[in-house]
Parts: sequence; C-alpha cells; structure tokens
Amino acid sequence: MKIHSRRSLTLLAPLFLAFVPAADEIRFDPKPGTELTKKFDVSLELSVDDFSVEMNGQPLPAEAMGGVQGTAITLELAMGVTEKLVGVKDGRATDLLRTFDSVHGRAEAGEGSSDKSVEEMEGKTVHFVWDEAKSEYTKTWHECTGKDELLNSLSADMDLRSLLPSKKVSKGDKWDVEGSKVFSILLPGMQPGNLDPEKAGMDGEQAKAVQIMIDELGPQLEEGLKHLKVTCEYDGSHDADGVEVADIKLHVDGDMKLDLGPVFERIAAEQSRGGGPEPTVEASVSWSIKGDGALLWDNATHTLKSYTLDTDLQLNMKADASMDQGGQEMNFKANMGISGKGSWKLESGKGAAKAAETPTEKK
Repeated sequence: MKIHSRRSLTLLAPLFLAFVPAADEIRFDPKPGTELTKKFDVSLELSVDDFSVEMNGQPLPAEAMGGVQGTAITLELAMGVTEKLVGVKDGRATDLLRTFDSVHGRAEAGEGSSDKSVEEMEGKTVHFVWDEAKSEYTKTWHECTGKDELLNSLSADMDLRSLLPSKKVSKGDKWDVEGSKVFSILLPGMQPGNLDPEKAGMDGEQAKAVQIMIDELGPQLEEGLKHLKVTCEYDGSHDADGVEVADIKLHVDGDMKLDLGPVFERIAAEQSRGGGPEPTVEASVSWSIKGDGALLWDNATHTLKSYTLDTDLQLNMKADASMDQGGQEMNFKANMGISGKGSWKLESGKGAAKAAETPTEKK
C-alpha cells in the first residue's frame, strides 16, 4: 500500500502539535480610559556589622565612635497613587495621569527616627504625554503646581513593563532584563533624574558639591547597573482571587562599586581655593543584592496585578585619606559594613483611590 508523503504529514500534523506547548502573549494593553489604583511599599531592615576608624595608624576606641557598630537601621516607603490611562498604543501609555494620593517615608537608626509625608507630592497629579519624535515623555503638573525638579525623577512605567517578554512564551521559557532597565524593579514609577542644583534651591557651595557628585557618579551608576542581572521565567497562568494571571518568576543577582575618591578630592579642592592643603582620598562604596520575586499579570486587562521581591543586601564603605597639616602627614582610615534584607510589594486594582498605609500604621 502506497501512502503519499504530503497526505501523511497533513494527517500527522495534529498529533505533532499536541506535543508542542502553547505560547502565551503577555503584553501591556489596557483599554484607553482604564483607571487603576496602586499601592507600593518597600522596607529595608539593615544593621551595621562592622565599623572601624584609624587615625595615623591607631584605631579609635569603640566608645569614641558612639556605638555605631551593631546599630539597627530601618528605611520604609509607602506610596499610593491613582492612574488614568487616557491613551495607550504599541505597548505603552501615550497619555497618562498619575495622582499621588499619599507618599510617606520613615527612617530609624538606633534610638533616632524620622517619620514624615512628602507634602510636595501628595494630592498632586502629573501628566505624562509620549513624544513620538523625541521618543520620550513630556511631564507636566496637571491642574496644580509643583517643583519641576521633581518631575525629572518620575517614570511613566509603574507596571514594571521592562520585565515582560518581548515575544510569546511557553511555561519554562526564560529571558534576561537589561541592566539599564533594572532601576524600575527597585523603585517602580521612578528613574534616575537630571538634577539642576540651583533650581532645587541649593546655595552656591551645596550646588557645586552636588554637581560634582552628578558628574563623577552618574557615569559610574550607568555602568554599574549593567552588572545587575535579572532573570525572568514564565511559570504559566493560574487563578488569583478570581482573576487569571500570568506568573513570571524573577531572580536578581548583582553587585556594584562606586569610586568616591574623585568626588571628595574635587569638593576639597573647591573648598581650599586660595590656599590650604588638599587631601589625597581613596574611597569607595560597594553593594550587592540577591533575591527572588514574582510578577503577576492580569490576562484579562493586560495590566499589572501584583509584584513582590525579597532580597539579601550587603553594603561596604571604605575611605583612606591623607593630608599635610603644618608639615605633618595626617592619615585617616574608615571602614563600614552593613547587611540586611529588603522587601518590595506593589499591588494594582480598579476602584476608588485608597491611601497607602503609612509605615507606622503597618506596625
């Protein structure tokens, strides 16, 4: 019996396709006019594990350093916003209104603490409009006034769209996220801004110092982010509180080191103009982050459902400075090591705006 090959392939095709996993498209594509509320919370629980200071080769006694070693540090931020997606096209919001319902921060180190709301943002609305020609957003205050400097640090993406796959995926598929896009997973809705110190209301000396920091550390930060690796894996879809969501697991692992020596030397040179010794400084700060999280994506509305990330953190600062003072060489060395954990949580949903719980209320 003779069987034609073309007909055989046609008959067998459904059998082969049954063993091919279905590919899903995970995309940002809400309907224009969609209104969402978002609650973002980040908490860092840290401790000073090591702190030492030397003057001319002699270590300072612990009592002279104010008991810094062993100090517990807590940093918390709680933010609630309402977003209205006026226009959406090609996987991005082209016209977005974001109202900051509440912005509250808390810092605690040892017995000292600070707890305050960010009044410059609360109750105000920012208008993001996509400029196709410039490939960037124009940002303005909507029916309110505020400091334009604050707009520079805001991003239209509070949905972590940078974590979404660029093509259809099947369960088990993995992809990496570029380091330059990683900033959004730590502070959704924000970005490294271009600060104009004078417009920010700083005096002459402060403005010069901040500008030096921007000049020296800006390129280092940009390069350092490339060493932060984020790997995503699609874990399929499931039901979450009656909503079908796509589940993306993520793993974060990376480190960064910044050379602070040129910053201190340039600031010292500015301050000693007209005479006086200038120090030689070697200083650096390095940090590492490692952890796991999950992004749940609403398959019906094509928007963020929730995001969580839990990490281990390490921070180390070193400084070695020397300066001639009255013909005598003075040397100063310091080292500080900090470790702890970080927790990020972002929730999104429809309905009336609700202020995020303040860090104090959560406790």
